[in-house]
Amino acid sequence: MKSTTTIFSFFTSLVIFPILATALDTITPAQALTHNQTIISSGEVFELGFFSPGNSRWYVGIWYKNTPNKTIIWVANRDHPLTRPSGILHIAINGNIVLSDQTSNTLLWSSNTTQAFNTVAQLLDSGNFVLRREDDEVSEDYLWQSFDYPTDTLLPGMKLGWDSKTGLNRYLTSWRSSNDPATGDYTFKLDTQGFPEVFLMKKAVRLYRSGPWNGLRFSGVPEMKPLYFINFYFVMNPDEICYSFELTNSSLYSRLVMEHIGLLKRFTWIETSNVWNSFWYAPKDQCDDYKECGVYGICDNNLSPVCKCAKGFEPNNQQAWSLRDGSSGCVRKNKLSCGGDGFLALKNMKLPESSQAFLDRSVGIEECGKMCRQNCSCMAYSSLNITEGGSGCVIWGGDLVDMRQYAVAEGGQDLYVRVAASDSDSDLVWQQPFGRADDQEKKEKNEAAGVRGEERLLERDDSTTAAWWLVIATMTSRQIHGGSLRCYGRSCKGATRDSFVVALQRQICSRRWCDSGVCPVWYRSMGHYHGGSTRHHGSGDVGPDQRRCGDVDAAGATNHGDNGFVRCGSRLPLLA
Repeated sequence: MKSTTTIFSFFTSLVIFPILATALDTITPAQALTHNQTIISSGEVFELGFFSPGNSRWYVGIWYKNTPNKTIIWVANRDHPLTRPSGILHIAINGNIVLSDQTSNTLLWSSNTTQAFNTVAQLLDSGNFVLRREDDEVSEDYLWQSFDYPTDTLLPGMKLGWDSKTGLNRYLTSWRSSNDPATGDYTFKLDTQGFPEVFLMKKAVRLYRSGPWNGLRFSGVPEMKPLYFINFYFVMNPDEICYSFELTNSSLYSRLVMEHIGLLKRFTWIETSNVWNSFWYAPKDQCDDYKECGVYGICDNNLSPVCKCAKGFEPNNQQAWSLRDGSSGCVRKNKLSCGGDGFLALKNMKLPESSQAFLDRSVGIEECGKMCRQNCSCMAYSSLNITEGGSGCVIWGGDLVDMRQYAVAEGGQDLYVRVAASDSDSDLVWQQPFGRADDQEKKEKNEAAGVRGEERLLERDDSTTAAWWLVIATMTSRQIHGGSLRCYGRSCKGATRDSFVVALQRQICSRRWCDSGVCPVWYRSMGHYHGGSTRHHGSGDVGPDQRRCGDVDAAGATNHGDNGFVRCGSRLPLLA
């Protein structure tokens, strides 16, 4: 939506309109804004107009009306500045907000929406600059809004993250320098893969991450404790995945800024001293640095040096660690044996990077542990939500990276890490091998059902009312053919050859997910989660499809050799 091109023929007819001020917060088709004029929100909180940050270039921006030094919170044409104070901001014939250079007759910036007619542009007290129809002030009907296109600042009510309906990914990008609002090197962006969390990056390099949201706060930001003046929110549903905050008092000012020096800062306005106070920032210490202690390493800022290995692990490069370089991480002292492994309970943890984590809201931590214990590729598990005693399940299927341990008073949450049975001690849970009793019970059920040899009856007796359930069983085929696997209610029967783990799933739809009676169906193989149906295509590939609510779908896929649980696609039916 940002471009420089020759302006259309309608420009000449537009600039002859008188510049009026019938509404201080609004631009109409009969009005225009030039470099020496501004519009002000109705409550006189924010102001919009032209500004020059000292680099002899001109921009359209929004700033606080009543704070000194023009605290800029949004810039329209950050990468297409005016070289002289000859700009004009107006409503074009096609209904869009347009910034033009009157001298060169060039278009510098536009809201670039479709189906815009009878429109006005309005600056709100929230700091949001919106394009709407003249007779429609409903926020859901805005044709365009600056909140969807942030620069370096997140204001109360703004959302950071994905909107699946519009396809927008809203994130912060730093200025190039303190007096150049052009797109800089640093971004603060929500990664929606797996268990969503926010990353601070310099170009493509990750520098810091917030940790995933645990129901109260991001697990790597213990400072996000309940405060009297601010509330934090995280929304994760099929329509959006986003973070936002609100102030409890509209007279207070607070903003989150991605600075050009690579720091993410929260500022609060101190009215008595007339200054912006740096309330919080990140990264702030060595343990905030991404992957400071490498794979399976744990960073603890209360130690010196800060890197340590958990029980059952040792430094991968002892010489480097002795020189206080823990970036090589830790390795296991003893190999895993799957059935006899235990789980080490780590307290007060910032959870590992979670882009490849698997989520299940329908089970608690005990069931989560069982699921992890029964899959040899599961390396760790934890609660999805720590409020009200904890709920939900997060499972990591690969190496654990960027872990941090806090002091008891600082926060964090419990993380259970898989270790070899030979490393078992009082800190371990789930030490008993799971294969014997379970195998015997399964054998008795199979015999009772008359299933022998290569035919196995796969069944899970589960009385919960979860939105979906999984049956995980060892089959004897890498390839499941259409007629060889049949489901009857909760039981499935299949003929197989090679050893392979297949997951079966039933998705029971609620009105929340399936008003139309059709729901997405997802299946899991040992290595991947995919969107799919029961259709098989020779090699075991499964195509995308939808099924009626309540249908039982089963599918298999070739094991790609990946470790463990990987989240399914970009949609999140697993979160019902």
